[in-house]
Amino acid sequence: MDELSSVVATSDGGCLVTGITSSTDLPGSSSSTDVLLAKISGTGTLDWVAAIGTAESERGNTIIKTADGGFALTGYSGDHFLVVKLKASAEQSPDGMIDWQERYLVPGHKGCTGYSITQDGDALVIGGRALGMDIARPGPLFGKLDVATGNLLTARVLENHGDGLAFDIETIGSGYVLAGRSGCEALVFSVDKNGNPGWVRTYGGAGCLDLFRSIVVTSDGYVLVGETNSKNGDIPGSKGGIDVWLMKIGNDGTRISSYTFGGKDDDKGDEVLTGSADSYMIVGSTRSKSGDVSGNKGLSDIWALEVKLP
Repeated sequence: MDELSSVVATSDGGCLVTGITSSTDLPGSSSSTDVLLAKISGTGTLDWVAAIGTAESERGNTIIKTADGGFALTGYSGDHFLVVKLKASAEQSPDGMIDWQERYLVPGHKGCTGYSITQDGDALVIGGRALGMDIARPGPLFGKLDVATGNLLTARVLENHGDGLAFDIETIGSGYVLAGRSGCEALVFSVDKNGNPGWVRTYGGAGCLDLFRSIVVTSDGYVLVGETNSKNGDIPGSKGGIDVWLMKIGNDGTRISSYTFGGKDDDKGDEVLTGSADSYMIVGSTRSKSGDVSGNKGLSDIWALEVKLP
């Protein structure tokens, strides 16, 4: 099993990718699943590939470029959430590329994982999930650590969002905004610089698969993308099956607009990026070949679409 979860551009026109591998013939591989890390050239050839792992099971979920020219990734290692800081030299070679790597556990919790990571000044900030020790019900995880040393500044599970998780996190002036899921509903909430909760909003309909996977900050609020199987409430209607769901909200979480995209089968939104002139690029997957989907290559396809909001 070799699977990629995230990609980040490098200064030479290529990219670094991370994910998970169970291959045992890679440099650094262990006896369990490991973080998969590879450098791809600007022409698509493989420059190098390596594994980062221990006796525990590991996975890399997201990788970003850091302000010092290096990189940072987050994921999990056993019951801990994992953060690995890479040097800028990782663009050329895996030899000596690790600046530091640390595993973190929130007291009283297990199954901790980082789904998203961003840099805020001298800190790396993590959004993810953790499970309770007695009741294996996930809650959104917030972590903050020193980018230079990996020293943990704070880590907390937001218990008031039970059965939830945070797929994405972005920096805002007063702290951070996180997006994900709480029970059957999509969840968006803010925290201050220390992870103390601020405003909280949930959105959705009668279905039980409403969630946001990605968020971007706009001048007047936020744009979020995920998926839904609802067709009422905050959802304007259904294309059939699971739909890509895009919503715009104000700075306080007030709903501004909501849209679904897809065909009669299942369509999912994984990432939203800011385009130009109020447009947004959405990347996800589709099993449809009708409605908003033009053609199908077979089974589940990568799906990209551009949306211009009024």
